[in-house]
Amino acid sequence: MPPIRREKRTMSEQTRIDEQLDQLVAERTSELAAANDALRKELAAERQRAEAAQRINEGGAQLILASIPGLVASLTPTGDVDFVNDPLIEYCGRTLEELQHWGTGDTVHPDDLPRVLQTFTQGIASGEPYDFEARLRRFDGVGFRFAGFRFGTSAGPFSVGTPSLPTSTSADARRSRSGAVRPAFGPSSRRRLSASM
Repeated sequence: MPPIRREKRTMSEQTRIDEQLDQLVAERTSELAAANDALRKELAAERQRAEAAQRINEGGAQLILASIPGLVASLTPTGDVDFVNDPLIEYCGRTLEELQHWGTGDTVHPDDLPRVLQTFTQGIASGEPYDFEARLRRFDGVGFRFAGFRFGTSAGPFSVGTPSLPTSTSADARRSRSGAVRPAFGPSSRRRLSASM
């Protein structure tokens, strides 16, 4: 075969191979784009399912918190109040929005507030449990009631969105029985409790 024909044939084959490669690349690109679209849709559906499950868990957790007869609030990881139950609202005579600003209002007795803020801030920053008593202002503003506050992180099924659950209980009965203010689960009580288990 003469060299020109061979060269033409080689060029022709090269063109055909280039066209085939271009077609294969275009087909594969189309397949990958379709796969990416399907994956995006699957991820969006999974995100919607997860968000729905979280709303259900939060709703269930709030239902449980609402049914507790004690004074209960749930906090975000940064310590912001995101839910309070009806007994707390009724006792304080405040809305959720007002109770979210408890550190700057008169919900906590002014003599207790600096200590409460310090303990609370340290507990949130360290993640360590805390337990203290403080006086809460009654709805009518006439009196205050001692309440015990406990905080600890939770890791159960209801911890989605509410990793901390401080609770407040009446300390008046405990104070009248003992004659003094004492933490319900202070460091020494925790040691005795863990030693007995």
